[in-house]
Amino acid sequence: MSFIQTVSESEALGPLRAVYECLQKEVGFVPNIFKASSLNADVLQAQVGLFSALMAGPRNTNGVIIRSAG
Repeated sequence: MSFIQTVSESEALGPLRAVYECLQKEVGFVPNIFKASSLNADVLQAQVGLFSALMAGPRNTNGVIIRSAG
């Protein structure tokens, strides 16, 4: 079985902590699908932005406004 190393909410620092806090505020928790990218905060922020654009339309994600095309 594979194991993906992740960073927990209590261990998160800097930009990762900011993304986690945004997810906590918007969703109420940090979904595992996002924790899987937690070793690279830039990738995680891009993943959250893409998910937000696809699922929820215009949204503010960690200070970056994501807008759907159209």
